[in-house]
Amino acid sequence: MAAEKYVAPNSDLTRFLDQHITVKELNASGFGKVRFLLLEFRAGNEEGIPDSLYKKNEVYYHCDYIVAFHSGLLFRLKGFLNNDFFSLITEFSETSDVGYQLKRNVFSLTNVTKFKERISADKIFIEDLDMECLYRYYRSQSEAGMKTNNLSCLGSCTIKDRKRPYQY
Repeated sequence: MAAEKYVAPNSDLTRFLDQHITVKELNASGFGKVRFLLLEFRAGNEEGIPDSLYKKNEVYYHCDYIVAFHSGLLFRLKGFLNNDFFSLITEFSETSDVGYQLKRNVFSLTNVTKFKERISADKIFIEDLDMECLYRYYRSQSEAGMKTNNLSCLGSCTIKDRKRPYQY
């Protein structure tokens, strides 16, 4: 496990990570060699809580996080207070022909309906992520340098979760 590189083997932290965090590679199409990973954090008593609530990040501080790896860089996409999708598309478009085409032909569209049609026709997706939400976030970041907070559909596991009914 990657934690072993930074944490002493058989330490309490290593045991905690091994016991409570599962890492899965997500299916994606249209993003070349970018790898998307799901980190499922499930600590405490999980009885009676459906997995769908974890996927929506509706369980107090027990979330699904999604990150992307490209060119040795890590990009936060879901579950974090901030989102790096704009940076991912920017970096990807500067280092890959596939990324350049994706940015120019898909994320530069100014109409959400045309965006939906394009990703459907080109079969562009990232498993467990809402592409329309990512598009809206990307557009809000790129238009006139406007910066927004994380959109609720990207599932921040911090501030928003303080209002959630499922707590340990």
